[in-house]
Amino acid sequence: MILTTNAQTAGSPRSPRGKRKRREGLLGVHQKLSEESPGERDLLRAALAARAPAGGAGEAKAKGRAAGGISGAVGAAQRRCPAGKHVWEPVRIGVRGFVSPVSPRSRSASRRRRGGALPPMMPGARRPPAMLCSMPGVAFVPALLVGWSSAAFIISYVIAVLAGHVEPLVPYISDTGTKPPESGIFGFMINISALLGAITMYIRYLLIEKQNESSHFISSSCNMFSLCIGLMGCTGMGIVATFQELAVPSVHDIGALVAFGSGVVYITLQSIISYKSCPQWNTYFVCHVRMAISLVSCIAFIPMIVFASRISMTKIDWTPGEKDYTYHFLSAICEWTVAFGFIFFFLTFIRDFQRVSLRISTEIHEDSW
Repeated sequence: MILTTNAQTAGSPRSPRGKRKRREGLLGVHQKLSEESPGERDLLRAALAARAPAGGAGEAKAKGRAAGGISGAVGAAQRRCPAGKHVWEPVRIGVRGFVSPVSPRSRSASRRRRGGALPPMMPGARRPPAMLCSMPGVAFVPALLVGWSSAAFIISYVIAVLAGHVEPLVPYISDTGTKPPESGIFGFMINISALLGAITMYIRYLLIEKQNESSHFISSSCNMFSLCIGLMGCTGMGIVATFQELAVPSVHDIGALVAFGSGVVYITLQSIISYKSCPQWNTYFVCHVRMAISLVSCIAFIPMIVFASRISMTKIDWTPGEKDYTYHFLSAICEWTVAFGFIFFFLTFIRDFQRVSLRISTEIHEDSW
């Protein structure tokens, strides 16, 4: 808060009235000095010394004028700023004896204009509180999802191949996490990926709702439907990670069908929503990329289901030339295509999430008895 008080003393300095005013001013300053805290007394004394020029009679006259000005300014400023309401900053003395308690912002701006460092704040002065529980962006969420999911697929694949549990030529993703030790790593990392996917989808839902408040490019029910489909896909991922392929094959297959099917529907809906929000919230290039990924995933999903349904046995150690190996090979290629299609699609969310800031607010409500 900026306060400026004009406290120039009245009357000619040579007249009796002026002398009386100077005496009253000195008495007022001494009274103020006795009432103020030690830090404020030092500031007022420094202000008096700064106003006094060299010389005997001139020094006394200058002290009287400055004292009267400072006394009146302090009293006026305290009348405007009751005790406990505002924080006193170091004062600055103007050409005519102005006293101006300045806020940290105006003080910083004036110092920047003149050049030089900021003076230290007065002892006991409070600085403005910083904003709590806020983040500049949540782009790390989809980035973490992409990196973690890719690592889950690659690490389990490498361990399974090195252990001799699967053939290196395009196994099913689930085949790389069936036997220990890769089964534990696969299950743990895929469950974390499902959780990160749910968080990413929910943030995306909130982002669209916020954008829709000003643009009205899509209905809230469609946005909610897209979120529900995406959460179904995350649930299917959790089922795939929990129920192993050889232990409970029927439950595992149902979870895989839900995960891939819901995922394809989700990215298709999100591509359509992206086109609806153009050009205000998205560029057409990003929309084209998302739609291309969605089309490739949809095209790969259909033969994946068709070829997988033609396989008559459940096994993980396939070798070329076996019965149904061709169906297994083509279905596995389509499965990897769809899986990495999801990863690349979520990769396009990173730039959108850079403009999103989440704030966590905690409130405690006491129970009324």
